[in-house]
Formats: sequence, structure tokens, C-alpha cells
Amino acid sequence: MLKKALVTIVLFIACQYAFSQKKDTIPKKQFVEKKYNVKKERSKLKYKIVPLPTYNPSTKYGLSVMNLFTYYPNKNDTISPASLGAVIAQYTSNKSWLIGGGNTIYLNEDKWRLTQQFGFGKINQELDLGYANITDAKKTIVFINVFGLRQVVKHLYAGLGYTYRKTEFEGNDEQSTEELTEKGLIGGEGNHGIRYYVTYDKRDNVNFPYKGYYAALRTEQYFANGDATAYVANFVDWRHFI
Repeated sequence: MLKKALVTIVLFIACQYAFSQKKDTIPKKQFVEKKYNVKKERSKLKYKIVPLPTYNPSTKYGLSVMNLFTYYPNKNDTISPASLGAVIAQYTSNKSWLIGGGNTIYLNEDKWRLTQQFGFGKINQELDLGYANITDAKKTIVFINVFGLRQVVKHLYAGLGYTYRKTEFEGNDEQSTEELTEKGLIGGEGNHGIRYYVTYDKRDNVNFPYKGYYAALRTEQYFANGDATAYVANFVDWRHFI
């Protein structure tokens, strides 16, 4: 769905400098420093805007506009990868829309990884709730995720996070509102909880991996809140790059 568009962001920013100098006029060490100055390169904020057409059977045709940027919080830290952020907006032909974004900051020679994510939108969709007709509904979604990881040993990270999400429906006509009310989908409380993370990261490049692998275990503990029930969910993420 539209929310998953926030989880999948493709970013490619490359910089290359070429110099032509006579071999005898400049020492090799000086040539290398002139070709690529690490501190100067890491002091730059790089920005790209990416339009992306989309299609979903539920929300029909749409257009997403992604604002992508990379930066280095500390230009003297030559070990941490580039911090990565994005802000996205999407609108579809059935008048659904979504705005959201995220940011991951790498600090202290990649010993800390801090991530923030948010999203808010209204999605028009037709629901089959078992009635003779299709229920014409608008779904409102809100979510916030904040978490931090700390390096335990090389490649191994552990951390905690907080998550909040809310989903509620409203009818686009009187009959649909009555059907949603009968099913208990009108109103409702948001649900929030704690996330526990353990990750093992051996990718050659965090943002643009070519080889290596990434394994993660995430446990989400949600608390009871009004109509929302308490529960625990576990997720496993495995990626192998070859």
C-alpha cells in the first residue's frame, strides 16, 4: 500500500573528479589529495528530487515526489557512512494522498545508528465487508517510528525504539458510514509500543551494497489502549548481496 512506499526508497548519488596533470610536475601523494579531499567531500549536503509514477489496483494511478538527501554530521568522522533522509508526497487519481519521511543518522564512527520515520495520509478504497454492495471508505493512517541502535561488537548492533500507529475509517457516503459503524471500524484508538532490535550487518556499503549480508530480528510489543489490544509481533529480515 501507500505506506510501503516510505519503506522502499531508491537513492543513487555518485561523485567523480578527473584531473589531467603531467606526471613529473606533481608528486603522487599531492595528486591523490587534490583528486579527492575526504573532509571537503564529507562537508557537502547532496540533494536529489525524484518523481515516480505509481499504480495500485486499490488507489489507481498516482505520482510520488521523493526529496532525497545525504549528509555527514561530522566531516572528521571518515568511518561512518553517509546519513540518509527523505521526504515523500504522493497523490493518486482516486484522490488518495500521503506525506511522510524518514532519516537515519550514523554517528561516532558508525557506533550509533538513529532512525526517525513518520507518515500521514488519507486513502480512498472500496471494501468488501460482506454486504450486497461494496463499501466506499476513506482510510486515515498515522504512524511514527523512532529507534536507536548501538554497536555491541563489530557488525553486531542492538537497540530500542518507540512506535505509534493509528488506522481508522470513515464512509464516503451515508450507507458506507452505516456499514463501517456496524463492523466497528469507525473511530478507534491509536496503538503504541516498544520495539527491540538485534541486527548483524556485513554489507560492504550500508546505503548501496554490492556484496555481504544483513540480518535483523525485530520484536514489537504493543500495549492495550482503549479498543486496541495488547500483542507481540516478531519480524525477521535477511538480505544477501552477491
